[in-house]
Amino acid sequence: MDKHNKSVNLVEAFLKDYTLKGVCSFWVDQEFHEDDESIAVYINIDLDWLNKEFTKPGFVANRLRAGLKEEIKKYTGLDVYVGSTAIKCDKPIKESTGKKYIITESRINKLVFRYLDEQDFHTSEIGDVEFDITNGKHGNNVISYEIKHSLTFPDKTYDVISISDDLATKIAYLFGFLKTGEAITSIINWFNQKYNKNLDIHDFEWLSSNDDDYDDEDQDYYD
Repeated sequence: MDKHNKSVNLVEAFLKDYTLKGVCSFWVDQEFHEDDESIAVYINIDLDWLNKEFTKPGFVANRLRAGLKEEIKKYTGLDVYVGSTAIKCDKPIKESTGKKYIITESRINKLVFRYLDEQDFHTSEIGDVEFDITNGKHGNNVISYEIKHSLTFPDKTYDVISISDDLATKIAYLFGFLKTGEAITSIINWFNQKYNKNLDIHDFEWLSSNDDDYDDEDQDYYD
């Protein structure tokens, strides 16, 4: 048995009887990546518990990841990467023990789509085809879809999806293996599927709380 497999088995043995409040289960990515030899451990956090018990679920998820990383380091001597997902505990996403597991874009989309579908989002029209999505019937805007006119060519229009920093940050925290840009892409993919659009990261802008447009520099950050 090589060093990587021994390390994986050691981490799995530690997690076998390890429990955390609000956590459904743990799983270990058993795949060996030549460009990153560290072992990846993922926490499946109970979505209902997270939303019910805390007003800042992203902070809680971050604390759970940091705590588990420290515990694994303490008892195994291994410095591992710890990520997290928020799921319904009666719908585990872990594949059977012993199989290699890789987070793919389709798997990420599935997890993020499930979470967003379960939110209390409401739409309100702001034009013939434009609309806002709010968090709750009278809540703050989290997504806005608009058709804008080009400043250079006034007759030319383009679609824009604006996403709030709060929503993007929450997705990145809840799904700890996502960077902010990846969280935004997953939100856009969900939006495309739900509202039959064909947008991508190049159509993205940050949602301004005062509806003012951001400079082009802000949009180019994720190009």
